[in-house]
Amino acid sequence: MLADTSWGLGGLDRRRVRVRHPQGVKGGEALRLVVQSYREHDVVAGRPTPYARPLASAQRAVSTDQLRGGIQLDLVHFDGEGDDVVVIAWTEEGDADLDFDGLEARPSRGSHLAAVEALHS
Repeated sequence: MLADTSWGLGGLDRRRVRVRHPQGVKGGEALRLVVQSYREHDVVAGRPTPYARPLASAQRAVSTDQLRGGIQLDLVHFDGEGDDVVVIAWTEEGDADLDFDGLEARPSRGSHLAAVEALHS
């Protein structure tokens, strides 16, 4: 679907990242990992500002063991005219069942923030 809707359009950007939480997280084995990218000015103290809109998002069902080792994924979005991009990730209890692949999700105060490393393609 992406190829059909983006044919003839320039400026697609892919960010390959690894998300990990070395100590793991407390809670059940059923965790939802949400990963989003934002323009740098839309993130303060590691969290998106109230009206910030993600450039891209992804969600995955993960276990604490997978988080310790790291989970690799790609975020695809339209390139924003030289804006610096920040990627944030967090886990919540539950399955990967958010609408729009987690695009409208926001980390709650109880969410466990994870480290995000940029990988070279």
